[in-house]
Amino acid sequence: MMSSQMLTDRDMRLNELSQLVIDGVVTYKLDHIATVFINSRHYFNVFRRYNSVYNIVVEDNNADIYLHQDYTVRKSLQTVMCLSEHEAAHLYTWNATSYKHNGPVPSMSVDIADMRWTELQTNYQAVSVNFRGIFEDPPAYNFDNVANTEANNVVNAVVESPSTPVAQIRSIPTEPPGAPARPPTTTDTEAEAACILLTLSMPPQQRLFMRGESDGPTLSMRFADVKKRAEGRKQLSCYCQMNEGDDEGEDDENNYTSLRSGTQIPKPFTQ
Repeated sequence: MMSSQMLTDRDMRLNELSQLVIDGVVTYKLDHIATVFINSRHYFNVFRRYNSVYNIVVEDNNADIYLHQDYTVRKSLQTVMCLSEHEAAHLYTWNATSYKHNGPVPSMSVDIADMRWTELQTNYQAVSVNFRGIFEDPPAYNFDNVANTEANNVVNAVVESPSTPVAQIRSIPTEPPGAPARPPTTTDTEAEAACILLTLSMPPQQRLFMRGESDGPTLSMRFADVKKRAEGRKQLSCYCQMNEGDDEGEDDENNYTSLRSGTQIPKPFTQ
């Protein structure tokens, strides 16, 4: 509901828009040509004035005024309500009442939405028209039915277990498959022959000249054997020195004492 101040301002604004001068006389003329409803709700009042090419005055429920030229009803509503081409194309007349006929408008081959405002005034003087096709409320969402449907789906899913497709069912074999044949294994004779061939194919190892554990003296060796080994090492050593003459060599042996480990120490000098 508009307040009294809003109604006063509205009347003043419409009075200004309707003013014109005829033979120097100021007069006011503003014709009401349409009352527009959409989905049975009041949206616009439409007037026609005669002092401008923008002769169509569209007023909404907030007393806001839009000045249009003589467009079609569909074009004016699309412009005022910012409808898309798709939405405007779905606009159609649900019912209409003619002021001239004081009843329903006579049937015509053209929808009122595709008529110009001046045509409405000419044919019906004024109309009260109800349009549909836009801003329709979606169907009510029944939560109880949805809950019951989901519960039934759960029960059906539990009761009816999924079955295996017939194309995926395989027949059970009558006899179990036999064990695969094991590859033949080598005998002991063949393994022994392989070891001999491997030993013969290996190159001989050259033993380095070095002292081993068997070269040292043991408790079971005799003193003569220890002395013989010590003399052999002395002959092979690169650091040994040879004396001239056999007699002199015998005198040197008498001047040394050989230990069990092969080490020779000089005897004390006696006169």
